[in-house]
Amino acid sequence: KVTESVVVDRKKSKNDWLINCKYYVNKTEFVTFYHTDEKNKYRIGDTIELIYNKEFPRMYKIDFQ
Repeated sequence: KVTESVVVDRKKSKNDWLINCKYYVNKTEFVTFYHTDEKNKYRIGDTIELIYNKEFPRMYKIDFQ
């Protein structure tokens, strides 16, 4: 399933910017791991599409475009 996630944190690691997002499934909040923002495009508060497994919402993939 596809949902919107919101960038809640961003930090610099050696050469890359990392972002961390949160998303909701059935009123339950989930938080992603940190992922590399290769284009340094996303800021805190931005929304990103996220694809998750409806049976296991903790399994997800961020749809970087």
